[in-house]
Amino acid sequence: MEDRIRRTHELIGPALRAQVDAMHPDLARAVGYHLGWWDEHGTPSRAYGKASRATICLAACTALGGRQSDAVPAAAALEMVHQQSLIHDDIIDDDTLRRGRPSAWTAFGTPVAILAGDSMAGAAFALLAAKDGHAADVLRSAYLRVCDGQAADLALEGDLTATPEAYVEMALGKAGALFGASTAIGAVMAGADQDTVERMRQAGIDMGVAMQVVDDIRSIWQPSSGTGKTTKGDLVRGKLTYPVIAALRSPDSDELAALLRDPQECDTVKAAALVEDLGGRADAEEFAAQRLRLALGGLAAVPMSDEGREDLLRVFTWASATHLLTQF
Repeated sequence: MEDRIRRTHELIGPALRAQVDAMHPDLARAVGYHLGWWDEHGTPSRAYGKASRATICLAACTALGGRQSDAVPAAAALEMVHQQSLIHDDIIDDDTLRRGRPSAWTAFGTPVAILAGDSMAGAAFALLAAKDGHAADVLRSAYLRVCDGQAADLALEGDLTATPEAYVEMALGKAGALFGASTAIGAVMAGADQDTVERMRQAGIDMGVAMQVVDDIRSIWQPSSGTGKTTKGDLVRGKLTYPVIAALRSPDSDELAALLRDPQECDTVKAAALVEDLGGRADAEEFAAQRLRLALGGLAAVPMSDEGREDLLRVFTWASATHLLTQF
């Protein structure tokens, strides 16, 4: 998928550059840094993200018979909204690393990082509204759901009574909403009918939930070299991720619960081992696989070309990151 990612960045790059160039210089410097265009000193670099939401939007449009060029502004807008959420997410989680280098707030300070994220969101909506009002409405609705999901995620911190159902409701917003918007907006840009738009949106939502669970697993067990972030950071913050919630439902979870009651003093290595021993990781992997199957089944029910369907199935599987679970 490396060539595909590179191609997506080539396609959306000019639209992103135009939006960033119009920002206040201090904000543009922070945004360009976060996007991987340069380091904190302004020296050009190539520390790009996967652009999975933009890639899915482009793939959805072409799979449904649309022209890829028509979806490029939408793909750029989706990438900006996603990257904005990462800037703010790093502040909320006190994460000092992003893609193996200092996060935007660490490099430029919290006030600049907050404003940089706000500017990206505003630019994204302006860019998409100028192209298609319906698509802009889809993105606006998804953005509000993302905010709800982030708030629900905060509410889960330290709540040792959290249920899988509460987690799923959080993930539907935090991760599912924007992936759902990516597929739905791709369909809108292809001129699809509303039923198709909704089917595509639901498939994207299900894939996003699968991706969130995989991200939870990676945050606990994958070495930091594979994530570019602090190892076991979610455990340190007392975040109730799917593997932890599943493990806490075991009748033998008293020791794990005792460790998690004081996240700052928690032996994270021991906690991770207990989560795995109590079946939390296995349950999470099965749930992620289930949700991905649901997403792929949803795509199978949407009329499109065989070639387009195969491409979307491949992109969905890649974006969910489920294939990474065998590597750690």
